[in-house]
Amino acid sequence: MIFKVAGASLVICSAVMWGLYMAAKDYFRLKDLREMKRAFEILRSEIEYGMNQLDQAAINISSKCASPVNAIFINFSEGINILSGVGEAWSEAVSKSAGGSYFSKEDLDMFNSLGKTLGYLDRNMQMNSINMQVDYIDFQIGRLEGTWEKSRKMYMSLGTLGGILIAVLLL
Repeated sequence: MIFKVAGASLVICSAVMWGLYMAAKDYFRLKDLREMKRAFEILRSEIEYGMNQLDQAAINISSKCASPVNAIFINFSEGINILSGVGEAWSEAVSKSAGGSYFSKEDLDMFNSLGKTLGYLDRNMQMNSINMQVDYIDFQIGRLEGTWEKSRKMYMSLGTLGGILIAVLLL
């Protein structure tokens, strides 16, 4: 009997931890999006006021941002010198760093679209492209902030009730 109770409590704890993990994914995505927005704002000021080349600007940004965003800009600064084009270096940097982030596929696709305009257009068009990225991030942040509390409660309840259900079925 003690093994059944221990097993049931282990199942319930595991299900609650699953609920916590699922709820935390949106929180960490929100955190990553805010950091990427900060990085794009720094990039915008580097291009507009600093007049730095993209590789130097990426190094400056990587030193001011937290992980995983700094990894994107580190890989980008290294890739500019190695790969044939700026767009290719940006796409490669985003795809390399995607595994350590909580960005969605939609976020990564949007970030990859920035690589098509960096380095090829004049400064004003690059600024417009960066502004478009910042607007996208603002939209996603607003959407996530609106739904995060509800989804957090839902995942916590789902994990707890699912664990209880499984424990009852196993007993």
